Amino acid sequence: MSIIDIYITEVGRHLPSRSRGDIEAEIRSILKDMLEEQSRTSGKPIDDDMTFEVLKKFGSPENVAGSYQPERFLIGPKLFPSFLTVLQVVLPIVAALTLIELVPSFSKVQFSFENVFETIFTSLFTILGSLIPAFGSIVLIFTGVQWTVPEFKAKTKEWDPHSLLKIKPRDRIDRVDKIIDLIASLAAIIIFNFFPQLVSFDLSFEQHNAANIPIFSDTFFGYLPMLSVLWGLTVILDIVLVSQGRWQTWTRWFSFSLKIFSICVVIVMLAGPSLIAVNAEALTGTGMQTTTARILTNLLEQGTIAAMVISIIMSVVRLLRQIIRLTGKNLPEAWNRI
Repeated sequence: MSIIDIYITEVGRHLPSRSRGDIEAEIRSILKDMLEEQSRTSGKPIDDDMTFEVLKKFGSPENVAGSYQPERFLIGPKLFPSFLTVLQVVLPIVAALTLIELVPSFSKVQFSFENVFETIFTSLFTILGSLIPAFGSIVLIFTGVQWTVPEFKAKTKEWDPHSLLKIKPRDRIDRVDKIIDLIASLAAIIIFNFFPQLVSFDLSFEQHNAANIPIFSDTFFGYLPMLSVLWGLTVILDIVLVSQGRWQTWTRWFSFSLKIFSICVVIVMLAGPSLIAVNAEALTGTGMQTTTARILTNLLEQGTIAAMVISIIMSVVRLLRQIIRLTGKNLPEAWNRI
């Protein structure tokens, strides 16, 4: 890949996907004309030194990408596409969860024009009331990243096009993987903090009344502040990685610290009381046979423990992988699949 190709790729990482191809083609054409003009003026053939000189004159990838987008104040052009993506994912989830929470109240409405109209009107305001805090939280998170993370602050120092040579394939990230991780972390924060009643199930056997049984115990929710911090930091890291499109030294160290934090959290949870609220007594109260209830409870308990042990093992493997990458060494191909 030539220096021009690397440069255009870096510009494209800061552009919205719908216009990226056209802008990249335009920039490539402009750079080609500039190089040819520089070659005619100097009477020298185009070489790497001339290419670096033209790129330096053209500007850093971030500034060039920003010139193709309207000015934003709270959230800059590097973060704004990710901001829109998160909004498009999170707000529908919040609206859907709020609507699910409202469903039981619909069954109690007496069907008349006035009551139905009032219910619809109230439900819309309830959904709007849940969307506004979610939107505000996302704005605050992105604004905080914009003004606190050095990568997104306005840079006053002169850009050196030779820095393009430091970009390595191993520093690239899988944006899809990070977006999925981002969505999962946001969903965990929203569900467990605002809609914990959704993490339960209704059971009824034979002539017994239906019982709503929560899945997680009070012990689990006692760890929720710590888990929310972990999920929130993961969201911030994923936003930065999706916006940058590659790993940098500070983001690798940040990820390294998060992995250590997550391992410690899981170990603390594993060593503590049961995280599962489901027990044999609650299940038999719904009409389930005692033997079946005990088997199911035991499976849930053992499955939770196994999941946490596997999580620790996987985190340790990823931690070792992170250490190797921080040393600048290449990983075995098999490790890249973990």
